[in-house]
Amino acid sequence: MAAFTVAFVSTLLLWRIYVHKSGELLPQAIQSSRTPNKFLRTAPYTHLMMVAGVVTTAAGFDLVLHEPSGRTPPAWAAVILGGPALFLVGRCCFEYEVFSRVSPSRPGGLLALLTIAPAVLFLPPLFAATGAMAVLAGVAVADHLRSRGRPPEDPAPPH
Repeated sequence: MAAFTVAFVSTLLLWRIYVHKSGELLPQAIQSSRTPNKFLRTAPYTHLMMVAGVVTTAAGFDLVLHEPSGRTPPAWAAVILGGPALFLVGRCCFEYEVFSRVSPSRPGGLLALLTIAPAVLFLPPLFAATGAMAVLAGVAVADHLRSRGRPPEDPAPPH
């Protein structure tokens, strides 16, 4: 039950991180771009990277749901932590496309995932997934705190 809860909450966090600001403003960013054709050529790749991160994260959930205890093999750790990392890299690229900047919470999340990677090799897969969920929660909370009480930011695409 704990593995299912971690998987469900992590899925909600991925959605929240995607939708926060850039996801809401994508159509407006395309319209305000000086060269919308260039924007439309790069945006699918950033989305592909985020989708690949979500799919890899789901594969990690499958591993954890079937074997939540024991030690986490290195390949499992790569999938369990790599999925959220790939998603965050794609989200960094996407945010840059919409705002011409990247929020510190995303690279911070990547750094946190790299930091916990060695430790999860000595812990059960459920703890590895919980660590990834905690990092995603940290990114989502940082996003919320950064934008709370501020008016919506206008998109400023680099192209």
